[in-house]
Amino acid sequence: MQGDRRQIQTAVLGSADSDQPLVLPLEAIELDSFRWQHQHDTFWCGHLLGGCGGQLTTKLYTDRVCHFAHHPDPTGQPRICERRARDVSSADHLYLKAAAATWLADRGHKAAFTFPQPDGAAIGSVLDIAWDAGNGALRIHLDAAVPPAWDNHDVDVVLGMTVPVDDDTLVRRWYVHRVRFESAGTAREVRIGTQAFARGTEWFTLDECDMTERGLSTPAAERIIRARRTPPPRTNPPPRTTPTTPRQPIRGQDMLFRLAEARRSGSTRQAEEICRQIERSGLHQDHQQLATGLATARQWLEERRARQAKQRQNLFRDLQHATLNHKPPQVRALLTRVDATASDDRTKEEDAIADAAAAYLEDLKRTARWEHRDAAPPVRGPKFSKIPSRHTPRTAPAILRSQAKKKDPQAAAHRRMCDILHDLRRLGDRMTTAELQQTVTKLSKATAAAGNEVTDHQRQEVLDWVARADTVSQTSPRPVPPPRPETEQQHKGQGHDSQPRLRNRAEPQRPAAKRQPRSEKPKKSEPPRLPSNAVTEVAAAVTGELKKTAREHSTTSWSRLRTQLGSALPPLNPDDQLEVLLRVEILIRVRKQNPADEPLLSSLIAVNDTSNPQLYQQLLNRLGRDQAEPGWWQTEALRLHQIWRHR
Repeated sequence: MQGDRRQIQTAVLGSADSDQPLVLPLEAIELDSFRWQHQHDTFWCGHLLGGCGGQLTTKLYTDRVCHFAHHPDPTGQPRICERRARDVSSADHLYLKAAAATWLADRGHKAAFTFPQPDGAAIGSVLDIAWDAGNGALRIHLDAAVPPAWDNHDVDVVLGMTVPVDDDTLVRRWYVHRVRFESAGTAREVRIGTQAFARGTEWFTLDECDMTERGLSTPAAERIIRARRTPPPRTNPPPRTTPTTPRQPIRGQDMLFRLAEARRSGSTRQAEEICRQIERSGLHQDHQQLATGLATARQWLEERRARQAKQRQNLFRDLQHATLNHKPPQVRALLTRVDATASDDRTKEEDAIADAAAAYLEDLKRTARWEHRDAAPPVRGPKFSKIPSRHTPRTAPAILRSQAKKKDPQAAAHRRMCDILHDLRRLGDRMTTAELQQTVTKLSKATAAAGNEVTDHQRQEVLDWVARADTVSQTSPRPVPPPRPETEQQHKGQGHDSQPRLRNRAEPQRPAAKRQPRSEKPKKSEPPRLPSNAVTEVAAAVTGELKKTAREHSTTSWSRLRTQLGSALPPLNPDDQLEVLLRVEILIRVRKQNPADEPLLSSLIAVNDTSNPQLYQQLLNRLGRDQAEPGWWQTEALRLHQIWRHR
């Protein structure tokens, strides 16, 4: 069976049987904050989502949406999951269950939730809610898989957005309720709507709705009922028991119970609403216990508001501190908490802190693509671009693209600047003073030619390297030229036969030394030969660096290798250079990483070394290869790049 490869956007927390849903953020910058918040949690393809029960992990992408993915199967085979719904709305039934449980508990009702699957419907198509031991019930149809039972007056029906309803039903029932969901960060918020014939649907939060003897009621439903002259239809049966005690004490006890439940759940909004209802009704004036509960609730509300104000102040202070100290993970997490818990009634100072944090994250997001571009391995060697490949011929669109790049001098200078920055990041700490100054000079010229292509982040990095080169040149000791002899200063410009005049006449005259002809310069002494075991160690180090260079699609030289390897590559005699390259090729073939007919790794050095071409001709002779023709080493290096691209 072929596994479903659609992206998974929802999961449950803790275990496969959990009913705590969550939605994964789609953007990479939001997923960092999500991972930091849930760093100790586990994600599962839950059974209540119709999943396989396997553990999930998060996948971060910058070029597409982020999503959940199954952990790899231990057998190495692709994991098969028959979960049908995988998008953001696939966990709406669990979000609805959690919201309904909290809403009913705030009103003093104990509810039971079930997910029936009549006629093989998918789990989550229907949600049944029963409360007060069956005295009230709701059936919510989230999709059209199961048709609503309008004739069952014991159950109040609520429809999802995709469930159709005909006009006759709207006329007969006066109205129907609908439910929809809105994304809020990594959660989904519930909205209840009331649809009537020839009227638009009006939407409300759960806190604006109420449970009456008719069932679920909204402000729009109450207005429709008051506008009708005939009695409203009864969707739920009347209460089974008739109270035999006075109505007012029962109502007072109900208020006390609801107030206690609101305090137990920590809902300040619900507690405030109940307190206002008690004060408007005047029940606390004749009910001593209710008056005491009202005073206690008011005191609790004041303490809770003070504590929330302190937490809010600390939250904005931490957000400002994280923004000023450039801590992106903390800024993302704290800004998410601010938007979720302190989005209303903000002061000017709080708005300024939140706006500064949002602007900081937007700036990071805007410059991220340039940082990824600068971190990519550069493609060096303009001489290679003119050599056609024997394996992958260039197509007409590729030629047109290359010609278009050549016509844009600023883009070409910007690419050259990025290549030089990449070299400085890798090798800047190991360059000599002269090499660093020369490289920084090239960088400055490329930056000036790039013009508007250079970002602020890159320009700042260029300025840092220029300042660093200036500092190194000022602090490095400069060689002091030896003092010129006085006789040379006095007789400069005279013929060779003139005798030098002595500064001290009392000093005995010494015979003049025989002067060498100007054309004969002293030969530079060559380094001594290395022992055989030292040549083997140098060859092993050079082999590793050449393989890394081949994978980066680059070339190198003896001076660059000496900078990269340090003491592992001492100055070599030309004969030792030949032995090192010979052992490199033998070593790579002994390890079966390069067949005999493939290009030589030494071509990455030979393509740049024009000072000693005899060295590489001798290498070809020792390996039994044909003599190199003009341009042969460039072609070999290009072939080597294509071969080592996948190794």
